[in-house]
Amino acid sequence: MKDKVLIHMETIFDKGGDFEDRMVFFTEGEMEKCPGGYCYHYDESSLHPTSEELRGMMEIGQGYLTRSISGADSYIMHFKENHRDVVVMESEFGPLKLTLITEEINNNLVEGIGQVKLKYQVIFAQSNKMINEITIDIERPKQ
Repeated sequence: MKDKVLIHMETIFDKGGDFEDRMVFFTEGEMEKCPGGYCYHYDESSLHPTSEELRGMMEIGQGYLTRSISGADSYIMHFKENHRDVVVMESEFGPLKLTLITEEINNNLVEGIGQVKLKYQVIFAQSNKMINEITIDIERPKQ
């Protein structure tokens, strides 16, 4: 059974760096129980410069978060503490290869509702890297 949820994501890019920037995203979505955690499905089109619909999906469990986008742009990111993941982001401009190293995941969800904080390194090339932080708040819509 899928339940309606409100998803609020705040991302800080290059935290503490010269180019620190912040992005806030708010959307409605659907939540369902899945093996090991909860899955959230939502529209992520407003975050990308494309006229095509982009479907976002997050799977959040104890100690891990998987985030994927499907549509004109696509990628899958796997976050788990002290885990290194190589991601190829497909876009209309071609593929971009990134390495992600998860530093921290703080999961305070209760039955899929609550907050998750994620801190990770992004490595673009052999020497270009930055620290990103994402705070995800998930709540039930007000009746």
